[in-house]
Amino acid sequence: MPLASLRTPVATVLTRSLIAGALLGVVARCWMRLISNDPEFSWTGTMFIVGGFTLWGFTQGVVIVVRHRTSRRWTVSLTRTFGVLGTLPLFFGAGGILAPTVILGGLAIHRSEWKSTYRLLLGLVASAPAVFVAVQIYDDHGWSWRWWLGVFGLVVIWGGLALASHQTFARQGECVTPPASR
Repeated sequence: MPLASLRTPVATVLTRSLIAGALLGVVARCWMRLISNDPEFSWTGTMFIVGGFTLWGFTQGVVIVVRHRTSRRWTVSLTRTFGVLGTLPLFFGAGGILAPTVILGGLAIHRSEWKSTYRLLLGLVASAPAVFVAVQIYDDHGWSWRWWLGVFGLVVIWGGLALASHQTFARQGECVTPPASR
């Protein structure tokens, strides 16, 4: 299937990706304060978290642009690698436990050409750290509104990262044009 050209200007795609990453970083920071049993606030920590998510957004924007502009295998491979590297700052500190959730979950979701059995196994392995974190939140807060909201945030933030990294995790020749650009 030939790659579709991206009709949205590059600057617009990158700006939207940066903003989306930064907003998700703010949501993630609020979620981290919510689930903590001793919430501390530091500007350094907040800037690092929001900065990491912003970097992730930028790298995903670059991957989207490149995948819509070229079909050269080496260029797309290099850019997809750049997209994976852009996720790494999300996994420093306490977020490290959720790296398999995002990376393996992203592969399980977006590699539709793989056998269902492999994708299911990847999904199960990807779910294990999220279940562990949900149990930790329960240990701190019990069956409270903080637990329910914490688990909801866990699924939305970390599952959202796996879903939104489609162009990074999708197979080499696949490129999906956003509906607004078709």
